[in-house]
Amino acid sequence: MLAEDVKGLMDFIGIEKVHVVGRSFGGMIAQHFVLKYPEKVEKLILIATNFGRIDTDWVEIPKKGRLEEIETIKHDPLKAFKQKSPWVFHVKFRKEMESNPNKKFFDFFSMEDLIRESTINPSRPQDVIN
Repeated sequence: MLAEDVKGLMDFIGIEKVHVVGRSFGGMIAQHFVLKYPEKVEKLILIATNFGRIDTDWVEIPKKGRLEEIETIKHDPLKAFKQKSPWVFHVKFRKEMESNPNKKFFDFFSMEDLIRESTINPSRPQDVIN
């Protein structure tokens, strides 16, 4: 359904071909979109995602992890960041961030910025459950 929504939006605004970037669940949507509409895609970039599965048991593992992360963020945002970062960032990049948490990458963000951002309007447990 979400891949269909992407195509519908593209059709509505008149976009013929796109570069698709999908992270986590968005990566699964991106893969479905590319498989269904390969003629609409110039490039596909996948970040911290998997191929998805037909059975629903796999959903419980990341859901449990996200619920634990939300709770950890409340009490120890640094710990939550360090637990999640291996799933999101390359090991060399993580080491560079940890060696200098104030360093701005691409003149845009630092590790401290990312940690602070995670505490502003975080997901609610009900969001994850839904």
